Amino acid sequence: MNSITSIDEFQLESQSEEYFGLPLDSLHHDAVVDCQMFLQIYPGKFVKYRDPGFPFDESVRNRLRENKHAFIYIRINDGFVFQEYLEKNLQKVLFDPHRDSFQKTQVLYSTTTYTVKTLLANPRSREVVEKSKNVVELAINYIFSQPSALRQIIDISETDYYTYTHSVHVMTFTIALAKKMGWTADKELYELGCSGLFHDLGKSFIDLEILNKNGPLTDEEFEHLKKHPEYGYKALRQAGETSERILMPVLRHHERLDGLGYPNRLTLTAIEPDVRIVSIADMYDALTTRRVYRDAYLAFDALQIMKELVGTWIDPRIFREFVKLLGET
Repeated sequence: MNSITSIDEFQLESQSEEYFGLPLDSLHHDAVVDCQMFLQIYPGKFVKYRDPGFPFDESVRNRLRENKHAFIYIRINDGFVFQEYLEKNLQKVLFDPHRDSFQKTQVLYSTTTYTVKTLLANPRSREVVEKSKNVVELAINYIFSQPSALRQIIDISETDYYTYTHSVHVMTFTIALAKKMGWTADKELYELGCSGLFHDLGKSFIDLEILNKNGPLTDEEFEHLKKHPEYGYKALRQAGETSERILMPVLRHHERLDGLGYPNRLTLTAIEPDVRIVSIADMYDALTTRRVYRDAYLAFDALQIMKELVGTWIDPRIFREFVKLLGET
């Protein structure tokens, strides 16, 4: 159990709330956070630490570390307020010369994950979509400037499958793969990174009982699940998104080269390179994370499974580049 200085200074919070933990390094030394902050006293139990407007300086960070707290928690419902703070703070952290690269990568991962959780809760919000795109731009700049970023993100990634962490992983693999393939145009990389982050947005409209089912889906359930690309595409359009390079991978990341994919059974020539890149990143991460119905595959085994699908499901040239990327990571 985490220790705290004095339980009397904290107020026990209702445990029906959903909380999100951020590393202490996510908070800049001059931060003033305009939402309540919480500490976890043991798994599933949180106490209120400070009210909105509390200045978070280095002495506060050090005191929390001394008392074995590595994370500060906020309510998911405070997402709009806290996301604005994170967006401003992230740039300071990522390019702070006094922080080591692993600390920076942890902050990038946590911030982007929180951003996706907020996005999934507000999938049609123009404001949240735009803030999410700003985080993608910072992520691209960091991944391109930090050679070890992909390896570090893999090391700290969640082993269980969650839509929000999966989306962060897919965005990261997508950006790194495009870099490996020689993509350099800022706008193309930015839009591709956004499509990776947004690709599963439509799952916010799918019943949780289906997403979390511990066993095979019925035909009816699978048909419902197969609607998520269209739901995500429509939500982004409703949020004001017009870029086809962002929208098409969201709509088409489950299409197959042999025409047996969904939702539109497209074939080779109709599936854009952007879509093929996102599809490979999506498949690899889905295989290498633990699901409710199976354990995670090791990287080698996942690539062997994917190799069997080359030419029918996934692009052979892009797959070769992806294997090289992982071999160099």
